[in-house]
Amino acid sequence: KGERLRPLTDKIPKPMIIIDGKPIIEHTIGILTKKGIENVYIVVNYKKEVIINYLESIKKKYKFKLRYIYQDKILGTAYATSLIPLNISNPFILLLGDVVFYDFPGSISQRPTIYVKKTRDTLNKGIIETNDGIITSFYYNRDKLNEEEFIDIGFMVLSREVIENCKVHSYDSKDIPIVDIISQMIKNGTEFLAENFKGKIKHITSINDLKK
Repeated sequence: KGERLRPLTDKIPKPMIIIDGKPIIEHTIGILTKKGIENVYIVVNYKKEVIINYLESIKKKYKFKLRYIYQDKILGTAYATSLIPLNISNPFILLLGDVVFYDFPGSISQRPTIYVKKTRDTLNKGIIETNDGIITSFYYNRDKLNEEEFIDIGFMVLSREVIENCKVHSYDSKDIPIVDIISQMIKNGTEFLAENFKGKIKHITSINDLKK
C-alpha cells in the first residue's frame, strides 16, 4: 500500500511510483529481462488493476512471460511468498516491489543468498550479521541506529524450502516479513550466504526517499 508515501499511493500502488521517468516495477522488469530472465511472477493485491494494466501494456517491449499471483489479504512479505507455486525454478530470485535496481549482480549464486549493502539507513530494513560470508543473524529493524550495518536490499536467491516454510506459518492477521521466516530457518540450521551488492539501488519507503 505504501502508506508512508501518501498521498502518492492513494491512487496507485507503491511499485507504480515514477522514479527516473518510469515506474519502479518497470525498472525491475527491465533489469531482469536484460539478463535473460523471462518467467516472472508478480504478487498483487492493492490496486492490482493499475499494475496489471501497465505490465500488459509493456509486455511486447520487454518480451517476458508474466503470471499474476493474487493475494486475498495483505499480511506481509512472508504471506506473499507463501503463494508462490512450488514448481518455480530452484533456486529462484525474489525481488521486493519498492526497490529500484539500476544494476544486477555480476553473477547469481546457486545457493540461498541475500544481497546486502552497508548503510546508516537501517530503519524499517532487514539487518544482517555474518561470519565468513554466512548469515548468523537476520532481523527486521524498527529502531533508528547510529552506525552502519549490512541491510537486505530486497534481492534474494532462495530455495523452494523458503516457500514451504512460508506456507506452513500461521499468520493470524499479522504482518509477517519474510525476514522472520528466514531468521527462523537460520536458527534451525539452514545456511544462507550474504553477498555484498556493489551496484546502484534506490529503496523507496517514504516521501523523503523520493528527494534523495
